[in-house]
Amino acid sequence: MKIILAIIVFFILFSCSHKSSDLNNNNDPEISFDLDSVHYDYKGQTTGSGYGVDGSKPAVTNSSDTYYTFSGATNSANSITLKIITPNDSLKPSNYHYVFSSQSADPHTATINIQISTLVYNMISDGDFADITITGYQSGIVNGNFNGQVSRLVSVNPLLIKTYIATNGSMKNVRIRYY
Repeated sequence: MKIILAIIVFFILFSCSHKSSDLNNNNDPEISFDLDSVHYDYKGQTTGSGYGVDGSKPAVTNSSDTYYTFSGATNSANSITLKIITPNDSLKPSNYHYVFSSQSADPHTATINIQISTLVYNMISDGDFADITITGYQSGIVNGNFNGQVSRLVSVNPLLIKTYIATNGSMKNVRIRYY
C-alpha cells in the first residue's frame, strides 16, 4: 500500500512540476523568421497588452481591395507586421509577391515591416521585396510562410541605407479578427 501511495504522490508531484510554457500546444499562434542570421519568434494569442500573435481584416468601405495584417510582438520595441492586399476580399492559399520600386505608384500588395529594439526595417529601397505564401486558410485560421528583403536607414548625412534578408518566415495558426 505504501508503494502505491508513493507512486501516486510521485506522479502528482512530477506532473505539477512542469510549467505551462513547457507544454507544447500545437494550436498556439506563432510567427517566426530569421533576419541577418538571427532567429525571432513570436508566440501566443495577442492579449489585452497587445503582445503575442494576431491577424486582422479591417472593414473597408470605399475600395474593392481588402487587406489582411498578420503581426507578432513581444513588447513595444520588438514586432513584425506582414500585410497582404487582396482584390475583392479573396484571401486564399496563394503566393502574394511585391517588389518595391520608388518609380511605381502601385499599391504594395505584400509588405514586411520589422522593429527590433530601436531599429526599424521597412520596404523602402528599390528591389526590397516580400514573398508571402498562404498555405492554408480555413475557419479564420491562417498558415503560411514568407521571406523578403527589407532596408534600414542607417544614416541621413551621409545617406546610408542597408538591406537585410528575412528568411525562414513561418506563420502558424494565426487567427483573423474581422472588424
